Amino acid sequence: DLSAGDLALFVGYVTTIANLSRWAGRVSTYYRQAEVSVDRLAELSHDRTRPPVVIKTATNLRHGPPPLVHRRAEVEPLEVLSVDRLSAVHDAESGRVVPPVSFEIRAGELVVVSGPVGSGKSMLLRAVLGLVESTGSVYWNGEVIDPATFLVPPRTAYLPQVPRLFSEALADTVLLGMPDDELDQALWTACMESDVASMGDGVDTVVGPRGMRLSGGQAQRTAAARALVRRPQLLIVDDMSSALDVETELMLWQRLRSTYRPAMLMVSHRPAVVEMADTIVELG
Repeated sequence: DLSAGDLALFVGYVTTIANLSRWAGRVSTYYRQAEVSVDRLAELSHDRTRPPVVIKTATNLRHGPPPLVHRRAEVEPLEVLSVDRLSAVHDAESGRVVPPVSFEIRAGELVVVSGPVGSGKSMLLRAVLGLVESTGSVYWNGEVIDPATFLVPPRTAYLPQVPRLFSEALADTVLLGMPDDELDQALWTACMESDVASMGDGVDTVVGPRGMRLSGGQAQRTAAARALVRRPQLLIVDDMSSALDVETELMLWQRLRSTYRPAMLMVSHRPAVVEMADTIVELG
């Protein structure tokens, strides 16, 4: 005769055994699905060298971490960036497109994209960077490139209209792990020296989430310093005029052209900035 306890134990064991068989079938199905996915990935990557997933280093449990060694990536100097009949869809609903555009930017030159609101200026910059689908070609020193994989830091820096900053000290927000030997020059070029002097903690001042403790102009210039400290060959700027007064913006570009001298592609509607341009691309 089975007691109530024996019956409950028996039911529990039966349930466990039934679940084991069910899970065995499910795992077998997952294994087959994963096997197909792995085979497909192998077909896509069989010609590519696989970087190491884990880099083994000595374990240090009793002392502080070893000093971080900074290495700047070796980047081929930009002589000329050529854009040949580049076009992109500006408004999918209306079918409007950025008309085919061709231009060249040489090291140290400034190319300004101008035009009325809605003409596709920002979209053109995104097309140059490979961030949207486009037609046409982009050349780096005469060699055709895929902008989406080639025009990336530290080779290229992009300043959007609304910069994204981290809630860290100003110095850490600019450097992001880079050595601080160029911090002062980057902040000076971005016209931040007087702002830093007025901050209670100087470069150690925390900027707050998304830079909320900074004004719009300070956030833009902090983002500019962050880009410059990496010494990009190509600097792409999407209209800083909305957050900076004319005098500060002109001073920033003049300092930039006299120190770092990258090739610059920017959107601007200010006549004073347009007058500084070596080439003007008019849209609309």
